[in-house]
Amino acid sequence: MQVRFSLLARDQLRDIPETPRRDLLYAVRRQLTIFPESGPELADEDYLGFRQLTRSGYRLIYRYDEERDEVQVYCILHVQRRLPSAEFLRYRDF
Repeated sequence: MQVRFSLLARDQLRDIPETPRRDLLYAVRRQLTIFPESGPELADEDYLGFRQLTRSGYRLIYRYDEERDEVQVYCILHVQRRLPSAEFLRYRDF
């Protein structure tokens, strides 16, 4: 199982304080690499296929590509921030 972070997600990860960043990365390694579909899907129809993992006050938005056996992390936001549009997420560079 490979986990890929978009360029946006990498930048956002660098801006997160050390302790929550460490918690997020640990959750990615321990949860998403073993159970990639464990995060709940986003409820809005525009976000079909997008899932989220919430840890330490941050929300990691990702998709699981079963064919490639790959988790693709699109963005990481504080839980109090609104989600960007689904269209914005779909065009992230990895």
